[in-house]
Amino acid sequence: MSSSETTIGNITLQYLENIAVTYAVVVGQTHIRKQKMITGIRKEIVQLLYRMTIVSIAIRSYKNPWNWIAVPLALIKKRRRNIGQHRLYKFANVAGKYYWGLYTPGWKSNSFNNFIASEMNKIVPVKQKTNRFVNTYVAITKKCSLQCEHCYEWENLNKKDVLSAEQLNKIIATLQEQGVSIIHLTGGEPLLKMELITSILEHADKSTDFWVLTSGLKLTDENARKLKSSGLNGVMISLDHYIPEKHNEFRGLRCLLLGGKWGAECHNQQSCRSIIDLCNKGIYQLR
Repeated sequence: MSSSETTIGNITLQYLENIAVTYAVVVGQTHIRKQKMITGIRKEIVQLLYRMTIVSIAIRSYKNPWNWIAVPLALIKKRRRNIGQHRLYKFANVAGKYYWGLYTPGWKSNSFNNFIASEMNKIVPVKQKTNRFVNTYVAITKKCSLQCEHCYEWENLNKKDVLSAEQLNKIIATLQEQGVSIIHLTGGEPLLKMELITSILEHADKSTDFWVLTSGLKLTDENARKLKSSGLNGVMISLDHYIPEKHNEFRGLRCLLLGGKWGAECHNQQSCRSIIDLCNKGIYQLR
């Protein structure tokens, strides 16, 4: 380990960066297999192939050969304009899909193809029907056990939930009818409503990627397996400081991290231990 790497127990910040991108896609059903991070020459090959996919989508979408190259190049310029001149250094390969960001569907999927066609449509109109939305956020509950300093739902937290599972399923169906690449389920703390999440996932059309935005509380092995088997693509976990006590203070969580294990003051000790266990195992795919 280099001197520039800071550790939480035996977890490096570089390692935690990987968790932020790929944790969702970590869970499966029967046995554990280490997550594949694609780097080096393999990353260059994958990047070339997904760019070829983008060109093939342009060929299917336009009659004018000029647009087969001009529109993909315009997409690259748009990306650089929005996020800067950042290179891709790695992909996360999960179940045959390749992920490189939190807001783009995994490559080698219909969701990715629809996403690219929709982005092309904003530059030059395409022939086929495209998605109306890229990323949408659906708050499924107002309930939360934490008191995070940055929360924008302070005035609504822990009030009575007014939308039923049936109503939320209808909202999701309406969004999908309009076309949406990724739906993020938020709150409150969405993992407090596990049955509601699984209901949404099981009723939703599989053309959309689904992610859950969570503090990580309640993300046990058991819940992770349930989410995966219900069709969830990913989970985004916030890590707000490399010092555990600072993270917990920011989140309003009264926990202690002693010797790499959560102390007894944690009001949700089992969930906290599960998160640490999942982190210590590494990035995994369970099948």
